[in-house]
Amino acid sequence: VNWSNNPKVIIGKEIGNQALKNKSTTEQRKNAREKLAKSVFNQNFYEK
Repeated sequence: VNWSNNPKVIIGKEIGNQALKNKSTTEQRKNAREKLAKSVFNQNFYEK
């Protein structure tokens, strides 16, 4: 498995890097993850 090309890893890395850069609180990091998840994965993501 090539983790450098995995979109979930790339998204997680971006979130982590931003949190470190901004010295985000736990709540801010949680909100950022939720906001990003909503924008990347639509409501019908798991439906066939």
